[in-house]
Amino acid sequence: CWQADEFNIITLVSAIVADHSILAKEKGLNLQTDINLAAPHIVNDMRLLQQVLIKLLSNAIKFTQTGEITVKVWDISSDRIAIAIQDSG
Repeated sequence: CWQADEFNIITLVSAIVADHSILAKEKGLNLQTDINLAAPHIVNDMRLLQQVLIKLLSNAIKFTQTGEITVKVWDISSDRIAIAIQDSG
């Protein structure tokens, strides 16, 4: 069931990246964020978004052998954002 929450996306992304930084470091990967938002507060299903981001970031770490992983968050328009996990693997 979808649940609308208002939350700070920068805080959520930063916490997920921090939680995965040790795994990335153990593999010799550079894990970073690239966040460019006018307003960090969004309305979405925080729990579901967190699950998706954790899965995508975990897979990026698992399947990237060398290089870096960047979690990017940016504005598409005044009411939409985009999130991407880019890796060199």
